[in-house]
Amino acid sequence: MFSSVIIPLLLFGGLVFFHELGHFSVAKWCNVYVERFAIGFGPAIFKKTFGETEYALCLFPLGGYVKMRGQEDIGNIKPEDLSDPRSFATQNVWNRIAIVIMGPVANLILPVVVFTGLFMVGIPSPSSQVGNALPDSPAYKAGLRAGDHIVSVQGQPVKTFKDVTKIVATRANLPTEIMFERNGQMQQATVTPNLEKGMNDFGEIKDMGKIGVDLISYQTTIGISDPKSVAYQQGLRTGHTITSVNGQPVSYFWQINDMISQTKEPIILTAQTSEDASSKDILSVNLGTITNLTDAGIFSREMFIAEVQEESIASQKGLRAGDHLIAINDQNISNWYEFKDLIQNNNGEELNVTLIRDGQTSVINLIPKEVTQSNALTQQKEKVRQLGVVSGANPYPIDFYEEQYTNPFLALKHGFLETYDLTKSTVIGLGKLFSGKLSYKTLGGPISIFYMAGTSYSSGGWMSFFRLMAILSITLGVLNLLPIPVLDGGHLFFYFIELIKGKPVPAKLMEWSQQAGLMILLGLMLLVFYVDIDRFFVDKIKALF
Repeated sequence: MFSSVIIPLLLFGGLVFFHELGHFSVAKWCNVYVERFAIGFGPAIFKKTFGETEYALCLFPLGGYVKMRGQEDIGNIKPEDLSDPRSFATQNVWNRIAIVIMGPVANLILPVVVFTGLFMVGIPSPSSQVGNALPDSPAYKAGLRAGDHIVSVQGQPVKTFKDVTKIVATRANLPTEIMFERNGQMQQATVTPNLEKGMNDFGEIKDMGKIGVDLISYQTTIGISDPKSVAYQQGLRTGHTITSVNGQPVSYFWQINDMISQTKEPIILTAQTSEDASSKDILSVNLGTITNLTDAGIFSREMFIAEVQEESIASQKGLRAGDHLIAINDQNISNWYEFKDLIQNNNGEELNVTLIRDGQTSVINLIPKEVTQSNALTQQKEKVRQLGVVSGANPYPIDFYEEQYTNPFLALKHGFLETYDLTKSTVIGLGKLFSGKLSYKTLGGPISIFYMAGTSYSSGGWMSFFRLMAILSITLGVLNLLPIPVLDGGHLFFYFIELIKGKPVPAKLMEWSQQAGLMILLGLMLLVFYVDIDRFFVDKIKALF
């Protein structure tokens, strides 16, 4: 109830309140008679008059308005309002511009205030720590490994993973200097990013530079598929986690492999046999003079199936939990990213999946099933292909960097810069939407906003709630500045024409344009409601039949 109803209402109410407060405050400053300040539309569920203005909370919380004497969006202004010095209609054009523009401006001021507060508290973002360097990737070949902290890219300091990917994306096929820290020691690597397809901030598929690093790092949890292997005979099992090699603690598989390759002594592994990290159930085994883990029959659990989803193609074809996936169409696969790419890029063709079960190799022929998935936050739908299996990899928690500025002026500076960057992105995104480069299905209406408000609070608390409020406030401010009659931008458009011509736009033309603007607005509202209904309800309705 709280996260699904109260939180969305607080979000809507806060955005509308600040927008209308912008209009209201400048109207009062210009000595315009404000008849009503309302949050919501429809019948008032609460109203109270203070001074000359009635303040109302209305039944439908999907907007709000400030009603000033002599202000009519559609229809003729009353004759008596044309002679009242406190009427909006009798104000000079600069006063009217100030009153109208202050609503969107308030929506752009709000995120500066919100982000300033968040930066003073501290905004967590995934840090620049390498979670995983994929085998044969530019990063791996250059010597980067899981756990390394990237300090700078091509001389530019970085603190977050986004900082790293943003710079790397612009340097495809260009040698790039990366400074990183490992075990307290600074090191340098020259990495040449590959030119690959990737998704930008607007959801577009673009060519960009990539070095093959990921946020997620995996624990040293093992998989054993051959009961005749040395590891199995010594008591190691799938699900055990290696904690040390010859007495030296390890956190990543690359450390284990390096230690094994650098010693000719017998390899003694210590493994935790319980999935409970606090458990003291450990096992030490002597594997002899092996040259790598696979000699003993030990693999990362990443390519072992932990779960097979019901009614999936994997379930229908007989795949089981514990199966060790080793190849697709005779192409060896060593990591889950490579496996997912092969599945998701499949065009409906049959695949030969090679696996090991109880020491026996077998090949299963199947066609990945096309399914519709929804984004966890926005519920936006996308079609993907999948087998319906879950990796047995045991991930570490993502490492976060907390960007915090206790100096309020420094926090204000970064709050302004964050608002500027998001405003610029919003304007670019709208341009792509109107030009057809972005699909209308990326839009979201009240239902989407209600859902995102509740989801953001449930997953990230007040920090996520206020960040979402700031982002939506920017969107509301930018949208209201569009030159569409009925919106604030439409009014401003006519006022600027009045400034140029030296006289108001004819009343009849204003009325026709306002009616046209209202039709455009209603059309947009119907479109976003259609997108919302398709996003949230169509599949559920289909499931009933």
